[in-house]
Amino acid sequence: MNFRELYEKGLDYKDFLKTLDIEDKEIMERYSKLVVETLDESLTEKIKNIDKDIQILVFAEGWCPDCQINMPPIFHITNINPKIKMKILKRDTNEKYLEPYFINGKPKIPTILVLDSTYREIDNIIERPRYIKELLGSQKESESIIAKRKYKKGEFLSEIIKDIIAIIK
Repeated sequence: MNFRELYEKGLDYKDFLKTLDIEDKEIMERYSKLVVETLDESLTEKIKNIDKDIQILVFAEGWCPDCQINMPPIFHITNINPKIKMKILKRDTNEKYLEPYFINGKPKIPTILVLDSTYREIDNIIERPRYIKELLGSQKESESIIAKRKYKKGEFLSEIIKDIIAIIK
């Protein structure tokens, strides 16, 4: 798989938003606003201090709740640090490229590939931030439901940013 070619085929975030229906776009804009309002200064400084060219390739769909939650924080990273760039490919028309990342024989989105300056994969994040996966997997069902509600309300938006910073460092 040639990540450079895939990346170059991708859409910028704003162009991706133009492909969405009004409801999905409004949901993503709401999460975008939440990121700006709630991102803590220490994370912002960590993002600013990244001195590497990084490409983030995201396979996503606008109707997907996990994409709606996690793509706005990634876009925010690109606004803070111009050395970090993001492109998006629609899952439905690029599913064959996701096969190495299938979970239980199925593609999960967003599939987020963090690439170095030569478009080699450093690491990936599939579907949700690691903290959320651990949180949902380690609790009783009632606690898991509460954690999932908080996730969907945007209370864990910084977790995807933390994951990306950890991958880059």
